Amino acid sequence: MDDDLRSAKVAGLAEELTGLRALTAQSRSANTRLLWLLEAIAEHPRQVPGPDQGTEGDVHQVGLVRVGE
Repeated sequence: MDDDLRSAKVAGLAEELTGLRALTAQSRSANTRLLWLLEAIAEHPRQVPGPDQGTEGDVHQVGLVRVGE
């Protein structure tokens, strides 16, 4: 009985380890893509116009919006 229990525990641990390896591979892949994006952004920054850099066409009126009428 002890051998069966140990075998079951080892099998469960092996399955968990396989899942963790898959998650690690996915994380590494995602990190590689994010690092590439960060480097691309750092190389080509965009200047976002501030409130004093707008044009007359950029003026928007702010007000209440009634929904459902």
